[in-house]
Amino acid sequence: EVLATLAAKALIQERLAEGRGRYAFRHQLIREVAYASLPRAERARLHEVFDIFDDVPSARMATRRST
Repeated sequence: EVLATLAAKALIQERLAEGRGRYAFRHQLIREVAYASLPRAERARLHEVFDIFDDVPSARMATRRST
């Protein structure tokens, strides 16, 4: 599973206080690099489906530029 691999590499951690199965990047820079590495179309699709990058400043900027 992808989440298990990322957790084993210490890129993400499970946030048990928020409920089992909730993960977060271990550092803001890791999250920003992961976001920036996604192709624009994939970022747009993920925004629509999950609204998962709402707290990433660069995500808000990219969303504004693309509209």
